[in-house]
Amino acid sequence: MSEASEGDFEIVFVCTGNICRSPIAEGFTRSGLTQPGMERFRVSSAGTHGWEGSAAIEEAVDSALEWGVDIAGHVARVLTAEMVERADLVVGLTAEHRAFAANLVASSFRKVFTLRELERLLAVEGVIRQAGETAGTDSVAREDPPGRPTSEPPGQSIGGRPAEKGPAAARGMVARAHGARSRSLPAGNEDVRDPFGGSHAGFREVAETIWSGVERLVGALVSGAAHGR
Repeated sequence: MSEASEGDFEIVFVCTGNICRSPIAEGFTRSGLTQPGMERFRVSSAGTHGWEGSAAIEEAVDSALEWGVDIAGHVARVLTAEMVERADLVVGLTAEHRAFAANLVASSFRKVFTLRELERLLAVEGVIRQAGETAGTDSVAREDPPGRPTSEPPGQSIGGRPAEKGPAAARGMVARAHGARSRSLPAGNEDVRDPFGGSHAGFREVAETIWSGVERLVGALVSGAAHGR
């Protein structure tokens, strides 16, 4: 299905091997989109040099489980031009992943971002509200030590009651994020580093960074859709 259709809204996360960062992002996002009204959203992931057919590595699975998300059934695949063409939103974990995806389909740059770039641009556009700004909502409850969540999926703490949840509103959100690029420049490196080969502590740190970006994306999809009308 094309991005211009009124079909399901498709999100593709992209990293290098599709065995750690992008599967974690996919799992976190899928967890946040299980609430009623979000049935027309589809989430997947792929790698620029994906380890086709491989599972997510143990450290990635363990790190995701600490956030209440099971990615043990993940199967890696290679990103293709068809995937980029079909997607409504492509989210790379680094600028290199963003460039790779955009180069596969010449007209796709408007819907291809890095995770942390997208988080910044949505905040600039006011699509998402900072924790505590929306009446009656709080940030995601966290257990001790700081940075660990409860079982509440990402995005459910942001924005209160949604006014609209459809794919058309989500496409408007993506268009506004792209439009904000000329008004917001990155303050520094926005890549999510590759934890492959590192310690469990390094994977936990990366998972927390991914959770932060995904929480804001899901919050925008769920509660920020009203801004797209």
